[in-house]
Amino acid sequence: MLQSNPRVFLFLQGPSSPLFEILAEGLVARGHRVRRINLCFGDRLFWRKRPATNYAGTLEQWPEFIRSVLVGEKVTDVIFLGDRRPHHIAAADAARALGVRVFVVELGYL
Repeated sequence: MLQSNPRVFLFLQGPSSPLFEILAEGLVARGHRVRRINLCFGDRLFWRKRPATNYAGTLEQWPEFIRSVLVGEKVTDVIFLGDRRPHHIAAADAARALGVRVFVVELGYL
């Protein structure tokens, strides 16, 4: 089932499992676009089938970087594991300021 209004989902750090990759496959199959930013080596282990950006900047540079990605990629939704990680706090703040939906999973649950 293809969506008439495709969304753009940005995945950040996720659980140590293939959950995010499986979710991304389902979203793409429904006509949405997905993007990924890896923040650490562990992120790359569970995201192998699709391209990703490996962030190598500092935490201080992250807010401007994530804002530019959200705007440039026309992101509609951000998904990540845990809402207290410093990168995720900044990403959620930037997303909400731009009207982007924020989804947080904890141990695999939305």
